[in-house]
Amino acid sequence: MMTKSRGASFFRFVLWAFAGSIGLASVGYFPTLRLGGRSAVIAMCAGCAVSFAASVAGALPLVRRKPRDEATMAALMAVGIRFGVALLGGIVLALATTLDRAPLLIWLAVSHLALAVLDVRFASARMAESRTA
Repeated sequence: MMTKSRGASFFRFVLWAFAGSIGLASVGYFPTLRLGGRSAVIAMCAGCAVSFAASVAGALPLVRRKPRDEATMAALMAVGIRFGVALLGGIVLALATTLDRAPLLIWLAVSHLALAVLDVRFASARMAESRTA
């Protein structure tokens, strides 16, 4: 069960990840529109959305673990889940939809790397909490 503090920190993380995704999409809107057209912008938004979902899914093992659990294992699970969700989401969207593949995969990679900064900060804060608890 999540404590109030863990739930609040997770909620803040989700808000920051969402703001980061919106910020990336805002920064990339005009260049993507100019280079690839309207369909590329839609693919850009889909790539950012997949990366956001991967970040949120990757943070869950860090939030759900109990204080006595191995912190390193939770961090490794977080990395694996994040990468798996991003990879699976990218493959599914690239192969099963009519979205432009190049902008989709480029923006998936760019947003994945940008959101990694937030993921590392969240994971390090959770690891520091486990050392003091």
